[in-house]
Order: sequence, then structure tokens, then C-alpha cells
Amino acid sequence: MRGLARAACVLAIGCGGVPADLGLDEPLRVPGARFVEAPLPGVPPDEPGPPAPAITLVETPNTVVRLGQAHKELSGRASTDAAAVAIAFTGLGSGHWVSPLGPPDPTAGDELTWTLDAAIGWDVPIGPGSIDVVAIDAAGDAGVQYRTRVCVRPDLLDNFASCDPSLAPPHTVIALSWDADVDLDLVVRTPDGKLVSASAPSTIAHPPPITPQELAADGVGVLDRDSNAGCAIDSINREALVWRTAPRPGTYLVYANLADACGQARVDFTATLYRAGEGRLVEVARQGGRLLGAAANGGRGPGLFLLQLAL
Repeated sequence: MRGLARAACVLAIGCGGVPADLGLDEPLRVPGARFVEAPLPGVPPDEPGPPAPAITLVETPNTVVRLGQAHKELSGRASTDAAAVAIAFTGLGSGHWVSPLGPPDPTAGDELTWTLDAAIGWDVPIGPGSIDVVAIDAAGDAGVQYRTRVCVRPDLLDNFASCDPSLAPPHTVIALSWDADVDLDLVVRTPDGKLVSASAPSTIAHPPPITPQELAADGVGVLDRDSNAGCAIDSINREALVWRTAPRPGTYLVYANLADACGQARVDFTATLYRAGEGRLVEVARQGGRLLGAAANGGRGPGLFLLQLAL
């Protein structure tokens, strides 16, 4: 009877677990899985352990993850005697997530498949790290953990300097990030009066056409994206004005403009200034704010003033 109880426990995605919403502060979250507030079970990958249950394959589109990333897909296969997989950042957080396995793969000896759509927290250390996955059988016993090396980068363009020390980060970045799926725009007024925005995404003062050579010139800042434009939701919820080299000296004014609330009641946001230092981007200043959905203006005007910066 004890074995049957343990089997039911695993298939219910983790006895001793707590509701998934209690794992919201974890460095890695898996919506739809069960959060268990305990260390990842199983044998560390560098130690000998039982041959089964086993993770036989882990796949991911790339090994770079971004702070606050909403969707980081990991998938793979497990041995036929497994019932569930558990996952966690190596050495981080207070627990792990457990998810049942999917259907067998007839092209791989009927090994059982699994797919996890993970979210990355905001407090994960930037730079090299790893994610561990382990198979659990119906009796609740775990096998050897399978470790996947990843690199964690900031939630803005840093030229991958956080993952490759041979690369230099951009000189200056002004970033705007927010917490709801709305069309919020970063707007920056340059010293010569130009409003940099989604419709005019560089600090070059003259009107289009603007050549690629001009955009690549020293002292030019370029907006990296127009997130959630027209309520085509990408859930990135961040825009950044990036200078590869030192910006033109002067006073820059930073605004947040709510073009469309996209059905949301409100949005909280933060504007942050970063400068390059010691091979990485260092936060220099920040200012938060909130806008109600009723403040949406269709993209007209600069929006809510946030920061005055002497660059």
C-alpha cells in the first residue's frame, strides 16, 4: 500500500508540495507544474547513481536565458520506467518543480517525452549557471540529475558581455520595463530636442531616410524594439535606447508613454540608466511609476516624465 500511495503522489505532481502560486519568488518557475519546497531529489550529475529512472535527452532552443524571461522551453525524453520530471536552477531557490511525463516517442524506443515552458526570475545571478532535471519513477525514487549549462543575461541588450568576457557591453543604456501586457513606449528627448520613440527610433536628428552607416556611427543611440506594438503582445515588456559608444553630451529627458492599455487596468514600470563598468552594465539611476489604463493616448505626446539625465 505504501508503494501505491507513493506512486499516486508522484503522478499527482509531488506529494508534500504546495500550490504553484507559492513558488512565484523562485528563480525558475514552471506554470502548470507543482512546486515542492525541498531540494531537487536524486543524485548530483557528477556522482554515481542508479541507472534508472533516467533523463536521456534535454533540448532547448538556446542556452542563453534572460532575467524576467516569460518563456524558456526545455524538452526531452526520460526512460520508460519514469513517471515525472523535476527541475530547478542548480543551487538556487528553496525548491523544485515536478511535472508528469508526456506520451512515448516511438522513434526512441518508446522513451517518454516531456516539455516544460519555464519562466526566469529577476534575481538570478547574471553570468554562467546551470539547470538540473531529474526523472522520478512511480515509487517516488529519483535518478541521476541531468545538468544543462546556461548563461543568464540582463533583461536588456548587453552585447552578450555577461556571457562572454571577451565582448564589451554598450557604453550607455536607458531601459523601460513594465509588469503588464500593455503598449507602453520609452520616449527620450535628446539635447537637440528630438523625441526618440518607436516612430523615430534613433537619436539622429534629421528625418528619414537614415542609412545603416549613420546608425552605426559613434555617439548614436538606437531603440532596440517596440514591445507590444498595437497590442500585438510579445510579453517582453521592455524597451531600451542603446548607445554602443558614448552618447553626445547633454541633458536627456526620459518619459513613459502609454499608447494603448490593451485592456489592462494599470501598469507599473521602471526606467533605469545603465553605464558600462568593469566589463558589464552597471545601474546608475532608476525611477518607477504607474499609469492607469485611462491614461492611454494612442501614442500622442511624450507621456509621463520620469528622469532628467546628464550624459
